[in-house]
Amino acid sequence: MSRTRSLRLPVDVYADMNVDTPAGRVAVTADGRTVTVTADRYGTFRQIGAPFLASDRPARSRALTTVRHLLDTTDTDLVFRVGTNEIGRIDRTPGSSILSRLLGLPGIRVRPIAFIRALLRRP
Repeated sequence: MSRTRSLRLPVDVYADMNVDTPAGRVAVTADGRTVTVTADRYGTFRQIGAPFLASDRPARSRALTTVRHLLDTTDTDLVFRVGTNEIGRIDRTPGSSILSRLLGLPGIRVRPIAFIRALLRRP
């Protein structure tokens, strides 16, 4: 009986970057094992993610599987925020919510109340 081993190479990530895009401001910060991507408003995420969301579900699933594998290997989490509200995350533990699967984003843990609040919030 063979046993599959997961290779782990823990990485500490440090970043503090602001990017002004035509869609709005995006900040990427990291302090150790968590990388946070913060947009000033939900529309910014929607416009930046439009090419990704326009791809078919199998392609999105493959891309998210690759990202999850990278995060698992490096022992890091990826958090998405709108303003101060966390709307979703890709972390080291497998699984996703029903909402994320309905949105075609398997593997992303979407926070429903924060997601709806960000969606309805006026700029």
